[in-house]
Amino acid sequence: MSYARGDYHWWDLDDTEMAGILYGILAPIQLGQDDYNNDWNEFQRRNPAGAYAWSVGARHDNLEQSIIALRPVQKFVRVRRFPISTTRGNITREEWLRATIDLFLFRIAGIRDHCLHLVAEVFELGLPPLEVKTKKILSCPEIKAPPLQELIEHVSSVANNLRGERNRRAHEGVQRQLTEEPFFKVLSLMESRSVRGSKLRSANKGRVRVPKDGSIPFQDVRTSDEYDLRAVYVALATRLEKEFVPAGDEMVDAVRSLTDALCEPLCDRLERKRAGDSI
Repeated sequence: MSYARGDYHWWDLDDTEMAGILYGILAPIQLGQDDYNNDWNEFQRRNPAGAYAWSVGARHDNLEQSIIALRPVQKFVRVRRFPISTTRGNITREEWLRATIDLFLFRIAGIRDHCLHLVAEVFELGLPPLEVKTKKILSCPEIKAPPLQELIEHVSSVANNLRGERNRRAHEGVQRQLTEEPFFKVLSLMESRSVRGSKLRSANKGRVRVPKDGSIPFQDVRTSDEYDLRAVYVALATRLEKEFVPAGDEMVDAVRSLTDALCEPLCDRLERKRAGDSI
């Protein structure tokens, strides 16, 4: 699929094998007459397989929601009309791009964490939330064997550079540099403070040409009069799109492969619980 032509990537886990398995088990419970008096302990006692599927299903749903939460980034990088008006003031081009970057960095890191929690739930590791880490998960003999180990490591390695950037952003306050010159931030602010539109905006009407080599234009100008704010913004947004959308595709593909591999241990545990075997 070519994201360069504006195709919208519908990231989710709807048609995966695990989603089908969980739906088949949980739908009758959710629609059934017996609600176990809303007592979780009673639910576990009377229907251990159903309670196990319910816990795994909750983790699976959290994982899918974290994937769906990536979708808006594809829209954010295609916003073109600025400034964005709010009742608390206008949002500038520079603010919008920085918010988009933060959104993607933190959400794609969250997908990895939700994957680890799903694995821990499937294998009933009973780890405290803060101990659900890749090394801890892979120390389990059942998980350490291929292909699960490789699939978990793949999920953890997707967009490694972005995870490093996210950590620097979160722990050191270091943000990526958008442009080499100061004009983009300054002129974005000036544009947002204009009530009826400025000469800057009116002068930049017409088709914006973005360099095909991925470079950011107008980085060697000395005055704002030489600067095309819209052209720089579109080039920056296009660069983010070409960086983030493939990373999202790779992450979702990796997650789907992992959930497919988890179906066998999931079904095995379900059958053993239905049979009353200890695990």
